[in-house]
Amino acid sequence: MVRFQALMGACVLALSAVCPALAAPPSIEAYGRLPTTEQLSLSPSGNRMVSIGTIGGKRMVLARTVTGEVLLAAPVGGNKIREVQWVDDDHVLVTISGTADWGADDKTEEWFSLSLELSSRKSGILFDHNARFLVFHQGVRDTRIIGGKPYAYVANVPREGVKVGTRLSSDSDSYFTRNWPDLWRIDLSTGTVDLAAKGTENIYQWVLAPDGSVVAYAYLDQMSSRWTVFRQGQKALYSRQSPRLSAHLSGLGRTAGSVVVYDQSGDGEQVVEVGLDGKVEALVPGENVTGLLHSPLTGLLQGVVIDNSTFRFFDKPLQARIEAATRPFLDRNLTIESYTDGLDKVVLHTNGAADSGTFWLVDLKAHKADIIDNDFPDVPGEQTGATRRISYTAGDGFQLDGILTLPVGKAASKLPVVVLPHGGPIGVSDRLGFDWLAQGIASRGYAVFQPNYRGSGGHSAAYQQAGFGEFGRKMLTDMSDGLAHLAREGIVDPRRACIVG
Repeated sequence: MVRFQALMGACVLALSAVCPALAAPPSIEAYGRLPTTEQLSLSPSGNRMVSIGTIGGKRMVLARTVTGEVLLAAPVGGNKIREVQWVDDDHVLVTISGTADWGADDKTEEWFSLSLELSSRKSGILFDHNARFLVFHQGVRDTRIIGGKPYAYVANVPREGVKVGTRLSSDSDSYFTRNWPDLWRIDLSTGTVDLAAKGTENIYQWVLAPDGSVVAYAYLDQMSSRWTVFRQGQKALYSRQSPRLSAHLSGLGRTAGSVVVYDQSGDGEQVVEVGLDGKVEALVPGENVTGLLHSPLTGLLQGVVIDNSTFRFFDKPLQARIEAATRPFLDRNLTIESYTDGLDKVVLHTNGAADSGTFWLVDLKAHKADIIDNDFPDVPGEQTGATRRISYTAGDGFQLDGILTLPVGKAASKLPVVVLPHGGPIGVSDRLGFDWLAQGIASRGYAVFQPNYRGSGGHSAAYQQAGFGEFGRKMLTDMSDGLAHLAREGIVDPRRACIVG
């Protein structure tokens, strides 16, 4: 519980005053191991949870009750787990990507989904044993419970849109003859597949009402770079045109007759709600919205995440509940992983402040918070290096920031430094929190600097768009300008610096 954890923290501080010597850091392998637990979420009732975990050195999908009883454990091998989601309390979808060998040295990374039924302890791959489809798809777009039955809505190209040859030496052994999917509804209890919406080469996004009907869809004219949201029935609701378009549908709005559009097509960033009458309303204007909070039952928009750290629900009672759930953790980096529809139970993830990563189950009715699991149990909290955000100015005056991680037990003065830029490059960013690679390097005595160069996401639209055309140019000088700033502050020694990535 939180009170017990706080007491233990006080004891650790008291002991450190008596015994200031710091133990040797963990082995470098402790940082490089996969986290013990990832992607943990609650079932709709809040009585069950599912996660990806490491058991006996093997990666598993683990479904269990909140009291710890294991319901199902399924191995996932070396595949990448992209998403784990509940549909109802008996059905879980696990979206996976892996390498597919199409022959003739043609290897691609393809996505497929595993459906788990806990009551029968059965698992199966979506579209498997269906002659009309390959199992590879382009994403689970949504899930719904309709008439008490669980459904998944999946974008997939039917087999008539795929050319599969018979000679492995053929240059055209396997390829798609069309590159756009249709939207298919799968009854997870029977495996029945029905067409939910027809796609075209211009239609690639749909929003579903709580009853599973299509509310609206997005249409992109690639010749003119015009992006338009249409109400089902062909009425245009919202349109933008930009050669560097960054706009997409982001699910239902606050009512079943509205949709959310995340729009970065102009200089300003907007998250807007568009009604089926075409009325447009900006949500939390002027704020840097970095996430959306939807109802796990209906899909309706309930709130937003601001600057990756502030959670704002539109409903006052829900806002009071999330404030109560997060109040004990305000000294740490915090994310909401999952919650029940009324926020009676919330799964939070914390790190930082001597925390290498912890999942918590907050039960507001029982007034307690319990630890579910730790990400890196072999990295003690006292061996977690401090992180902080550094703001600096590029050579052309552009305002930038980055994340600085410092080694434990060393003064922030003239440290050797490793610059660790993120990938992408557009739309990706580094943020405060436990980064296993940065922490592993810092544990060996280095400062680690992760610059959010222009083009990085998680900031404003202008910040991201400033990176266009600057790959290999100002993106690189943004990194060296950050290093120069740290050197002027006396934190790092620029003669002992390297870049990794």
